[in-house]
Amino acid sequence: MAGYARLSNGFWQDKDILKLRRMNPSAALLYVMAISWCSDHASDGIIADDELLYVLNASDGDVADLVASGLLLRGSDEGCYMIRNYLKYQNSSRQIDESRERERVKKRRQREARQDIANVPDVSPKDDANVPDVSPKDDANVPDVSLGDIASVPDTSFNQEPRTKNQEDISSYPPTPHEADFDRLLDRIEGFYPPNRFDGKTSRTRMQLEIDWPRIAKAAGDDDPATFLEARARAYCEATEPRYVKTFGRFISGELYTRQWVRQPEETKPRASPRSLERPAKSRSQENLEANMARTWAYMTPAERAEYQRRHGGDDNAQQG
Repeated sequence: MAGYARLSNGFWQDKDILKLRRMNPSAALLYVMAISWCSDHASDGIIADDELLYVLNASDGDVADLVASGLLLRGSDEGCYMIRNYLKYQNSSRQIDESRERERVKKRRQREARQDIANVPDVSPKDDANVPDVSPKDDANVPDVSLGDIASVPDTSFNQEPRTKNQEDISSYPPTPHEADFDRLLDRIEGFYPPNRFDGKTSRTRMQLEIDWPRIAKAAGDDDPATFLEARARAYCEATEPRYVKTFGRFISGELYTRQWVRQPEETKPRASPRSLERPAKSRSQENLEANMARTWAYMTPAERAEYQRRHGGDDNAQQG
């Protein structure tokens, strides 16, 4: 069963890690690999010297530097080590076992619920012959129950425990589709879902889809759940920018299929104001030319300005620039 180890967001700036990486980068990498090994084997952070040397291919110097940094502690047993603060960030073996047991119980209940739906007997008209006929002639054998006896008759119509609001009655839901039906549904959704956001064919998302299928059927109401889910997923992708589309697994777990998704109208471009159409904007070279001419004009003597205006026909654009 696939699992994951955790690294805190502050791992990159931990002073012990930074010192170890500068002194011996191989030992720093060994620390991360040891965390992964302990998580994969549910060892609660305990790892033997043989695993470090012969499985993770560490050297004696790597182990010694890791112990000297305090990130790896010597265990009480000979040849064993313990990763510092392992259980502070990782799941213990007990938590992993309890999580797996809850998952097994959930799957077993789902299978039993589907079997109960499939085993409901079909009462056809041909079975009517086996139903006993109670004719009026038998009325004489029916005991007379007076009003006084009604109070002593036990009420067996509500012997079952009342269902709380958090318990869902899935007996009326359509059964979970077969594997082939799931494959066809996911193929259709994959056709329009953003490729880098579609994880519907991973084992984790497939399991999530099967677990949440009763909720999807409830949200679909009288519609076909598969058609309903496909339509809601398509509407969600069309109404959301591709970079903001969540993975299909989060689309299912977040129950985004319960919302009505509508594409927002595209914003119209602002129209140019009449004032901006009066004259074209100046180019950058024209603006630089006028700015330079204005600075030159400021340093001219009156005689030089008069001579310039005489040569250029009285043009004073430089002065105005």
